[in-house]
Amino acid sequence: MNPKIVLRADGNSTIGLGHVYRLLALADILKDDFEIVFAISCPDEFLKSVIEKYVHTIIELPAVQYKLPALKKPEEEIPFDLSDYLKGNEIVVTDGYWFGEQYQKAVKGTGTKLVCIDDLTTIDYKHADAVINHSPGLSTQDFVISKQTKLYLDLDYLLLRKDFFEPVPEKNFSVKNIYVSFGGFDYYGITNTVVKYCLGLDNIDKIHVVYTHHFRREKTEELIALQEKNIEKLVLHIGLNASEIVLIIYQCNYAIASSSTVSLELIARQIKQFLILTADNQLKAFSE
Repeated sequence: MNPKIVLRADGNSTIGLGHVYRLLALADILKDDFEIVFAISCPDEFLKSVIEKYVHTIIELPAVQYKLPALKKPEEEIPFDLSDYLKGNEIVVTDGYWFGEQYQKAVKGTGTKLVCIDDLTTIDYKHADAVINHSPGLSTQDFVISKQTKLYLDLDYLLLRKDFFEPVPEKNFSVKNIYVSFGGFDYYGITNTVVKYCLGLDNIDKIHVVYTHHFRREKTEELIALQEKNIEKLVLHIGLNASEIVLIIYQCNYAIASSSTVSLELIARQIKQFLILTADNQLKAFSE
């Protein structure tokens, strides 16, 4: 029997989907050599269908009341919720800002190994066996860790689903298409603002917008209304998987995106991009 890895992250309309997709990238790498279990609080049917493609088992945990990441206080964290599922011989991998010191201590108290995926560098990781942060430009001094904690930093440890690492074919650079994406949940509706701006540009052939079912209803309805008025120029893509996203990126020579995992996907696909800072955790990557 393969050793077990328990992946722990949440994704919803408050905190977005980036934490989940990073762990799915890791699952994609390890699923042939490990038994992969994904533990997640109250996933909707769309998210469950995505996760099922990458893991062997899904554990559905009780609801967690999250607030927007920008409103989170440093001391706030969620209670430990894996005690019924750990025997002590697993590896637990967490990704999220609410798995704080007490949660980490509880994981380690079961005897398991703990790996934390990080992109904020403000969380205390003294109890982690390893920390992975693929943001460029970081060093050991940016982290609070113990002497035993191993750091895996920079783009050498980039966590993207494997479709984004496929060879990049040659493009037709005479086509002026723009790719627009602000991740799984665009709380501030920046997607809509960018689309309206791009629709006013005369030298653009098509605008390809990638979004998800987690967008607010009124923002989705506005995008659909804009498409109906600009049927030849605006193309909407909702709920795509990784291979479908790669195909859309291939059709575009430019992108406007958030300075998040989306921007790293675009770097992997070698496309020129204009970045917009949409959350505090993107500040380091944005400055680099």
